[in-house]
Amino acid sequence: MSVDYDDQACCHRLAGSTARDSVTLPVPPGDRIIGVSGRYGKYVDHIKIWTAQNPVGVEAGGPGGAVDFEYHAPPGTAIIGFMGRAGQYIDAVGVCMRSQ
Repeated sequence: MSVDYDDQACCHRLAGSTARDSVTLPVPPGDRIIGVSGRYGKYVDHIKIWTAQNPVGVEAGGPGGAVDFEYHAPPGTAIIGFMGRAGQYIDAVGVCMRSQ
């Protein structure tokens, strides 16, 4: 699993291993990320992200991982960023939230 994104400063970044398949979650203006869930073991194996306008969301990853995790943005807030740790694989995922 990998994360591929453009940061606001200027740069294109890639974290984790190169993915064979890619899944994109567009977040159009006016929408917001309201939830992130997944599974992990030694590394993050599965992740799902959903928005206010797309409550089904998108999922990526495999069936592994022994521990579930889930983040929900409380009413009036949104998930505005991600933090984590990665080497060859994504080892940890967290979220940053802000009031709307």
